[in-house]
Amino acid sequence: MTHAEQTVWILVADAARARFYQAQGARGPLLELEDAVHPASRLPGHELLADRPGRALDSHGEHRHGMEPTIDPKDEEARRFAAELCARLRERYQAHAFNHLVLVAPPRFLGFLRDALDHQLASRVLASVDLDLTHCTTPDVVRAHLPDPLY
Repeated sequence: MTHAEQTVWILVADAARARFYQAQGARGPLLELEDAVHPASRLPGHELLADRPGRALDSHGEHRHGMEPTIDPKDEEARRFAAELCARLRERYQAHAFNHLVLVAPPRFLGFLRDALDHQLASRVLASVDLDLTHCTTPDVVRAHLPDPLY
């Protein structure tokens, strides 16, 4: 087995923060590799909109009303962050940094991550854990919530 085949990366994320961990072997301790933040996800939705919604005429009459955005700006930022994280994972996977992947995120953001994974990375996901562990203070606390063994 090569180094990468024994290496599991764990992405612990929510819409505003992500931590990348690595474990060697099935029951190995976690080592935190990187901590990434996405400050835009912490902004109120109205601050994420670049401009006010457009105006439209009623179909019957001359009254104008505001148009609501069709996409929730908070979700859009969360999707953008998920795509950035998956691009980072793809780059590291292609550099043979890991072979197995575990995703840990709250249910909604976990869905955004899954949507952003390409087929190659998706095939490397061993487990998905729908918890928000981004505020855990030590890798041991994160490890306690992961499947044992990881693969």
